[in-house]
Amino acid sequence: MKLRSVVYLLMCAAGAATVASWAWPRVADLSRFAPDLAETVRASTNRELYVGGPMTLKLFPLGLQVERVTLSERDGSEEFVSLDKARISVRPWALLHGQISISEVSVDGLRVNLRRMPDDSNNFDDLLQMRSASNIDWTLDQLIAKQSQLRWYDNDGKPRWALRHAALHGDREEADQPMQLKLEGDLLHPGFSGRVAASGWMRLNPRLQELALPNLRLKWSGQAEQARIGLTVEGNVRYASGVASLSGARVNFDARAGAMALTANGRMPSAQWEAGRFTAPELTLKGALKQKADSGAVDIQWHNLMAETNGLSADSVIHFLAKHEHYGVNAKLAGPIRVGAGFSRFSLPEVKLDVGLVRDGDAQPFSFLEAKGSASLDWPEQLVQAELVGQYDGGAANVRLAMRDFSAPLYDLNADIAKLDLNRLVLAPVKDNSKPGEQGSALNTRIDLSLFRDWTGKAELRVGELIAGGLSCGQVLMGIKSERGVLDIEPFAASIYQGTLSGSGRVTLSEVPSFELHQRLVGLNVRPLLQDLISLERLEGKGEAEVSLAASGDSLNEIRKSLNGKLALKLEDGALRGINLGRLVGHPAGSGQNNADARTMFKTLQATFMVDKGVAVNDDLKLDAPMLAVTGQGQLDLVKDSISYQMAAQLPTASKPTKGSKQKAVIPVTISGALSSPQYQVDMRPLLEKMAHDSQPKASPQK
Repeated sequence: MKLRSVVYLLMCAAGAATVASWAWPRVADLSRFAPDLAETVRASTNRELYVGGPMTLKLFPLGLQVERVTLSERDGSEEFVSLDKARISVRPWALLHGQISISEVSVDGLRVNLRRMPDDSNNFDDLLQMRSASNIDWTLDQLIAKQSQLRWYDNDGKPRWALRHAALHGDREEADQPMQLKLEGDLLHPGFSGRVAASGWMRLNPRLQELALPNLRLKWSGQAEQARIGLTVEGNVRYASGVASLSGARVNFDARAGAMALTANGRMPSAQWEAGRFTAPELTLKGALKQKADSGAVDIQWHNLMAETNGLSADSVIHFLAKHEHYGVNAKLAGPIRVGAGFSRFSLPEVKLDVGLVRDGDAQPFSFLEAKGSASLDWPEQLVQAELVGQYDGGAANVRLAMRDFSAPLYDLNADIAKLDLNRLVLAPVKDNSKPGEQGSALNTRIDLSLFRDWTGKAELRVGELIAGGLSCGQVLMGIKSERGVLDIEPFAASIYQGTLSGSGRVTLSEVPSFELHQRLVGLNVRPLLQDLISLERLEGKGEAEVSLAASGDSLNEIRKSLNGKLALKLEDGALRGINLGRLVGHPAGSGQNNADARTMFKTLQATFMVDKGVAVNDDLKLDAPMLAVTGQGQLDLVKDSISYQMAAQLPTASKPTKGSKQKAVIPVTISGALSSPQYQVDMRPLLEKMAHDSQPKASPQK
């Protein structure tokens, strides 16, 4: 090429550049078309479009940039979409064929207001029903939205949730494939808040008016009423003609509130959202629950699930398995469930509850509750309440329960129970190594109070029949306060062995528990009481007693060994069985009785026992029988199940006493052997000596 040609081309290029630099700003500025564009939008959508910033044609990549744009809802009533800046790029080769093919959309400061209208339609339904112009192709290769915000309003005009500080990024690798999406932002709701992230694929089909999100994965983690919650949902979403459907969904849930943690995995085969109503035939969750040292498994089945603005409802069946130290809990909760707006308040208005308590290594429950009633859970108040009526261990039960503070539960129990067998709850048999003929398993039974160890709160119990150890009480009223491992029981009142009992008690729930009992018994029948308590059948009568005892140990044997305190007894119109002192001395009051029915009848009996390490010592026995007075002293060894006691029976003289003569004979009686079958030994020598003395002739007085 000659130099002249080169210079000519350079001059042409420079001229073209000069013309372009002068003409391009005038060509690229499209703001003058904004009114026409707004009129076109108004005519086709009945919406108002306002462009407050410049509209500019860009070359690299080829497209349109616009700033400060607002699009109203239908009829121009409220703002639907606004943005700070947007750039739309097109494919140049399509323009050569008279087509507009949108390749990229990039938006900054996007704000979208989604609203459910009073007629239950949505403020965007009309846009999805519009068919795009035949010469416009919306097959995007890239979609970007920065610093975006999405709000959802219900048909009452109140905001329900919002997505803020959101970033959306979409890429398509091939033209015939769906776009891959990633979304992150802060999700806010009146009942919860947190961070949300979504990923998946998007396919938009304007011809079919369909938006499909296959393999969508939605993950949310945040705070809901003082609980940390994580939720992940995976499935296929489709939206068309105002109806959204979800299929093949998998759910993962994680919640933590204080010391309580719940994790669950589940599935939802199908679901549908239409006109503000979410419905699903089935939702199943299987998970694990942990609180401090307790652990458990939960299986939740919800059928006919329906969620609306005011909350959620479903037919619910919940299976719960838990372990608390040496105990297991197997529970089934069934009935309709209601969840309030915000998912913070749950209620079961017609619940059926079955609960069984199982010990380690046992298959069958040792205690069982079957009841119906209502229950509720309030996350903001951290309150669980239940009112139940049914059967507990075969007897009628009426229970009202409240639990506050999920991190450190505080219980309030009020119950009427026909029968309560404490032996089932606290006595766990251990291997019996006793020899034949010895007391074994009864004394070696281990006391396990772990069921109550972490219980804090108060209770008021009314029990028709209470069984504890070998004792049985009726019409029991107990007020219980538990705090820091100590159970204070006051009042503790009951009907016991034809009498009444009133007082207080205390149980310290340490590794080796300790017990205190302070009671007054009035009008009791002492024989069945002693028979059930220490297998003693030789004393009968009615009266009263003052009991103040303390002990510690994790077995009945250890409790007996550590028993300390005081017992004061006063009886009337009773008998000492197994011996008839009157008969032994030929007293008329003893006639007509055989050995099997031998008794020493008395008008009153008084005694005070001081108990030390399971040995009860007495030195003030007074027994007032007809024509017979008895005193005594000795001890009852509850550990060795033995008695060692000495009594002194005094009889009056047969003749008028004279100066220097003995007025009464004192007969020693020794009681020894096993408490259940003691032996009596009577020393008759004092009586014989007195009789010999009285039979001697009297000397005549000297004149």
